Amino acid sequence: MAINTDPDIKKRMRLGDVIYLRMKIFILHQILRKCIRFIHKLVFTNPNLKKRLNRSSNNVSNNVITRNLDTIKGYKKNGWGFTDNILDDDLCKEIDDNWPNRFHFDVGRSYYKFYSTGFSFKNINSISYSLKDDLLINETPFIQSLLWYKKLVEYLRSDDLAIRISNICGQKMVFSGGILSDAREGNCVAMHRDSVSLNKNMSNRLQMMIFISSAPTPHSGELCLARDNKWEDIIFTPPSLNNTALLFNKSLNFYHGFYPIARGKFRKAIGATFASVDDEGIL
Repeated sequence: MAINTDPDIKKRMRLGDVIYLRMKIFILHQILRKCIRFIHKLVFTNPNLKKRLNRSSNNVSNNVITRNLDTIKGYKKNGWGFTDNILDDDLCKEIDDNWPNRFHFDVGRSYYKFYSTGFSFKNINSISYSLKDDLLINETPFIQSLLWYKKLVEYLRSDDLAIRISNICGQKMVFSGGILSDAREGNCVAMHRDSVSLNKNMSNRLQMMIFISSAPTPHSGELCLARDNKWEDIIFTPPSLNNTALLFNKSLNFYHGFYPIARGKFRKAIGATFASVDDEGIL
């Protein structure tokens, strides 16, 4: 949950987007997307089409997250880190080229997090995990045939990555959950803190944002870290959103957000959260 949000977020947004949210037009938009998904599902029940889609994703590299992750320095001291070339180049291209259509994502519904999300996945050992969670990624018959998605989720859930994240943080960490996000022109995240920063029982909640691709910066969805919610004391702005990653500790008092995306621009990203083993409500 977001707290201490940017008080001027509505002034920064386009008038049409403010009306879209205030008048709850997003409800109709979401219904439209679900209708398109339903039609799409009927069309792609053809087994021959499914076979062709399967073949289109057979060139994924065996590598997932590169060793650049292990070179991140300063996270324990500063609470954040950044690296480029986070994914194997072939895998990143495979993800970019086979990114799900926009109608597969749920529309943004609030001023402080106004962008599309979908395909969430949790730690299978989580107390809140259900087999229904993984069924959500199969709204159309071919989604699970996207090998990059299955490969990425499998590795994000792996013990190997948990060990690598633990080494960065200097304490034992476990995977919590993740989600895909699709941001287009007008979308934004109000500068805010997360409510977990108020919980004294959470020592480390690491957020890893993997940026797959974007239009040239600026104003393409660069998630900034700051010390205030008015964009006046910026700590860090990612210089690129093409195969890069930003890690930060949500348990600290970091403000984070991104300005409304400029006309014609976009950002594709995957978020994954890791928690310290003493974090309540994870395992």
